[in-house]
Amino acid sequence: MLAKILVVLPALATIASGATHTVIVGKTGLVYTPSELTAAVGDQVNFVFGAINHTVSQSTFAIPCEQSSPGFDSGYLPAGMDATMSPEYSITIETMDPIWYFCKQQTHCAGGMVGSINAPSSGNTFATFMATAKMYNGTVPLPASVVMSGSGAMAVGAPSTIAVAAAASTMGASSSMMMSPAATGTTAAPAASKPAAANSLKVSASALAIVGALALFL
Repeated sequence: MLAKILVVLPALATIASGATHTVIVGKTGLVYTPSELTAAVGDQVNFVFGAINHTVSQSTFAIPCEQSSPGFDSGYLPAGMDATMSPEYSITIETMDPIWYFCKQQTHCAGGMVGSINAPSSGNTFATFMATAKMYNGTVPLPASVVMSGSGAMAVGAPSTIAVAAAASTMGASSSMMMSPAATGTTAAPAASKPAAANSLKVSASALAIVGALALFL
């Protein structure tokens, strides 16, 4: 019975934790890097804010530059070009349905600052989503505040701060783009950093609880 439990435990831990993806927000201009992402249910997507003052706000395919309801929202999270700490906002993927998001700052959405998770390769594609966004004529920052729940995804917690070096180490080469002028808008102060071991402890506890239940039937 012990041998069976030892075989099951690593598999359960892998399923519970999921993969982690990093998206850099605005470091190289009005762009999320990468702007398209494929993620499985249970995966975590960490948005690391690289420069100026942006948001990660959920929208819909039909209306790219307006907040959806329900829809997650990071709120405005400013970051300096040479800062040693960067704001981070993380979500967990709950379905394989496409997820669309944009930046609420001034003309950023119309400038192409949009992103997608699990966008289809035909039909409602990311390219069409971006083309629709570029037709938006908004010229002022939209109101933004932290929203945890979304459609197809849920925020892990309130925005936190992480070391810039830690974020950079998880990314490959990013696309280059001319930096936009510094933008103004309502800002939200980042919350306190999340405990580093919180996610791993939750995974271990969940896995052990499941194994305990399985042991009754082995």
